[in-house]
Amino acid sequence: MYGLFLDKKCNATGACSKCQANCCKSYLIALTSFDLRRIYKKTNSLDFFTTINADNFDTCLAQSFILFEKDAPKEYFLVLSRKKNGSCIFLGKDNLCAIYNERPIVCRIYPFRYRNEKILYKDKIKCPAEWEITPKIKEEFLKAHKMQLEELKSFGARCREWNANHSKTGNLELFLKFILQQPKNKKTNI
Repeated sequence: MYGLFLDKKCNATGACSKCQANCCKSYLIALTSFDLRRIYKKTNSLDFFTTINADNFDTCLAQSFILFEKDAPKEYFLVLSRKKNGSCIFLGKDNLCAIYNERPIVCRIYPFRYRNEKILYKDKIKCPAEWEITPKIKEEFLKAHKMQLEELKSFGARCREWNANHSKTGNLELFLKFILQQPKNKKTNI
C-alpha cells in the first residue's frame, strides 16, 4: 500500500509534495503494539521508541500503561523517539518517512479526523496544505480510521490486562515481552 501521499516510486504527491514535514517535526507520535510489531519487522530493532510519563503527554489517540518504578506505579505512553533536532527518528533528509509503509497508525490518518460521519481537515498550522477530500482520500482514510479503532481497542485491552496483573511489579522489559506477544485466539492486521 502506498497510501494517500506517495506514488509507486515513493515520491510525495498532491498536497504533500510541497510539504516541509511540519507534522514529523512537531508532534510526539503515540504507538500501539501493532505499530511496534510493524516497525520492528521493518527495522529488526526496538531502538525507535521511548516512553513518556503520562503527566507530560495528553492524547486521546494513545493508550497508557503502568510501570512500577522507585517503589511506586507510574503511568506511561509509548512514543516514537525524536532526533536531537526534535524531528521524528524516521524523518529522512529528503523530508520523507523512512518507514512509510509501516508508519504508525496516527500518521496514516493525519491531517484528517472523523466527526459525525464526516472527514474533516485537522489543522492549518502544522499542515499548511490545501486539501480536497477526493473519493480516493476518503476511501484510504476510512480504511486507516477503521484500522486505528481496531488497533487502539485491542492495544487498550492488552494494556488494561497488563495494568491489572503487573502494575505493582512490572518494568519496561516485561511490558514489551507481554505486549509484543500475540494475544491468544486473536488475529492481527500484521
